Amino acid sequence: MPCTFSYKPPGCAGDPTRASGTNVVAIDNKIEQAMDLVKSHLMYAVREEVEVLKEQIKELYERNSVLERENAVLKSLANSEQLSQLSTQSTSSSGAAASQPGLSQPQQQSNSCVTLLSSTVKYFYLLQGCYFS
Repeated sequence: MPCTFSYKPPGCAGDPTRASGTNVVAIDNKIEQAMDLVKSHLMYAVREEVEVLKEQIKELYERNSVLERENAVLKSLANSEQLSQLSTQSTSSSGAAASQPGLSQPQQQSNSCVTLLSSTVKYFYLLQGCYFS
């Protein structure tokens, strides 16, 4: 029976260890590219959400300033009896307002945006910690 012996140096075509090593590197590269894509999409989404929240904060701040000025004008025009009535009404209605859902809808929306932003950032850092450390 003839004995056949063929030697192929590592790195030649048909070397199974080289092929599997190349596949692992290729898969690692694909994973890294995918994670970079996820990272860039998350960063874009976070930046976009931050801009929206900044605009909402600016609008709410301006609205608050207008309401404070209106309040000051109304207080200056009211007499002491009206002010005392107003203060008793505001203390009794503040407890009722807290129990009624939907009264502070912009605040609830703002809180949900902050929660979404916070969870997105946490997810991003989780991904970064697992795959980019």
